[in-house]
Amino acid sequence: MEITVWCSALLMLISTFCQCATSRDPHHPYRSTYENSTLKRVRRQSACKGDFSKFQCETNPECIDSDKQCDGKDDCPDGSDEKQSLCQSIVCPGFLFQCEYGACISFDQRCDGKKDCKDNSDEIGCPPLFQKINTNCRSDQFECTNGQCIEIDGRCNGAIECKDKSDETETLCLNTECPGYTFKCKYGACVNGDAECNGYRECADGSDEDKCTQTPPTTTETPVTTNISGAHCITPPQPENGKWINFLNEGVQEVPNIQVPLKTTLKFTCNDKYKLSTTTKSEEFVYCRNDAQWSFTVFPKCQRLCPKMYNGNNAIISCKLDGSIVPCEMATFGTTMTFTCNPYYEPTIIGLNTINTCGDGVWYYDNPKCQPICGQKQVEAQTLVVGGAPVKRGQYPWVAALFSNRESGSYTNICGGSLLSTSIVLTAAHCVTYQATGKPINKKFFKVAAGKYYNAYGDVKDMDTTQVSAVKQIVVQDDYLGDIQNFRGDIALIKLVTSFALSKVVQPVCTFSNEQLLTSNSVAAVAGWGYTTSSGKPSTVLQEIDLPYVSNEQCRTELSPDFAQKYLLSDKLCAGYVNKNMSVCRGDSGGGLVFRASNNRYYLLGIVSLAHSFLQNNQQSCDIQKRALFTDVSKYKEWVLKYAQILSQ
Repeated sequence: MEITVWCSALLMLISTFCQCATSRDPHHPYRSTYENSTLKRVRRQSACKGDFSKFQCETNPECIDSDKQCDGKDDCPDGSDEKQSLCQSIVCPGFLFQCEYGACISFDQRCDGKKDCKDNSDEIGCPPLFQKINTNCRSDQFECTNGQCIEIDGRCNGAIECKDKSDETETLCLNTECPGYTFKCKYGACVNGDAECNGYRECADGSDEDKCTQTPPTTTETPVTTNISGAHCITPPQPENGKWINFLNEGVQEVPNIQVPLKTTLKFTCNDKYKLSTTTKSEEFVYCRNDAQWSFTVFPKCQRLCPKMYNGNNAIISCKLDGSIVPCEMATFGTTMTFTCNPYYEPTIIGLNTINTCGDGVWYYDNPKCQPICGQKQVEAQTLVVGGAPVKRGQYPWVAALFSNRESGSYTNICGGSLLSTSIVLTAAHCVTYQATGKPINKKFFKVAAGKYYNAYGDVKDMDTTQVSAVKQIVVQDDYLGDIQNFRGDIALIKLVTSFALSKVVQPVCTFSNEQLLTSNSVAAVAGWGYTTSSGKPSTVLQEIDLPYVSNEQCRTELSPDFAQKYLLSDKLCAGYVNKNMSVCRGDSGGGLVFRASNNRYYLLGIVSLAHSFLQNNQQSCDIQKRALFTDVSKYKEWVLKYAQILSQ
């Protein structure tokens, strides 16, 4: 005997959990049945021709079993059986997993690596299926879900290169913008333009060869006569912002509410910047069936499109409408878009809403853009370059090394620098100019390295992280004339021939904070490969030193009068110790003086410029008992921003 139990639309197995009543009504919208001791849940949402065991699809006369409604998969051709508005009110029993849009699937399908919910929500927040084997992919590489690194061009190109196939998924590729000379696979990848039906599978999903061998259905053209008799269909209204035409008889009057014979086919299209509600294609065909009914119960409408959105600007986007994934280039009213930034990137506006919504033809927010993460140490700093301490690899990812072969013929680390971007380095002007005249040295003598830890050029111990580029252009501040002008304007920009790829040990520093960072005795840090003793040799590894900032007024009283009068100019900062055996030294020049802001990011405020020195054994040595002078970067903000922009073009 079958007993039907219902209770306020909530299915329960044991009647004591709620006050329920028994019923034999097979038409109740929610019911649970015991048949052969097996629980079944049957949804009764929309009867099909009076049959409550069937569900009526919205824009198609086809009926499906009610059990297929809200089960995670589209069974209606138009997907109406899985719409969020239909499924969101369903309560799934405890042994089933509820998709984000409301459908119910088996809990065994949660995190099984397959898309079982239509919106893929059963795979969101899942641990990786494979153990991470490499977490050091650079920004010019793509990191597969299993940690494998492949070239960035290897993703969404139709060819599976990740062992776990994560480089060719719909989630990653659907919103890729394919150039006009290419073919776009169903899941979004871009392949050769002649890939379609060429006999070779070039899309990972085989969509370039789908339906190529099928014989297209033939349609017998039925002439339309003036005097229509017998069975017929009535033409629908013309869609707003679009039109339909009689596909087989274009001469027939295209007006609503006239009789047309059986087998008449109407072709619906939309105006520019609109799309059909029933398909992502540019046209839809509706025909008059033999039962004198149109093939669509709800005729296609023209919906206004929002501006096309694609993956780009180092952002990956995803769009949904009614819980279903849709291409962001086909977004209409109510479509929501989310975006995430690529590794080592963050939104250009911190705190920017990562959810965007398509209104009436416009997105509520601008295109998502991501920028390199700046000023972020990769590991905790040690408590504390003479008197400094070795840093951990990757601790100062913005530090660059400037190498020159002008004097010895072999490349030697002569100065430091700070990465402002993947192709622009900020350093001291005296590092790249002739000391006597302040004129730039030929760029051919220099190379810049990032991701360095060891001092020596080409050291095998850090070749796995080091990136090297030749110099394309050197721009020195206009006022700089070296010692002639007392090292005023000791600041320069270097444009690289080859842009660096971002990685855990290669990232830019932040610049120009709105926060007041220069306060009395606030502590800054400098990292470099300078001399480790006042008259010794350069450090073999990157070192750091913490230096307190003091005002120029206080600094002037602590420096020798002649040195202060000549070099402590209005464009200089003063930092360091007095009689503590700690200071910057030869080889540290050009390095950045960075301050940590309240957001735990490091901002570049100064460039190592000048320090006291003295002669010892006919050799110039650092006076490590005195404070040092740094070029105040804020004094040259407009110049830096202007030329960094010019050099980036």
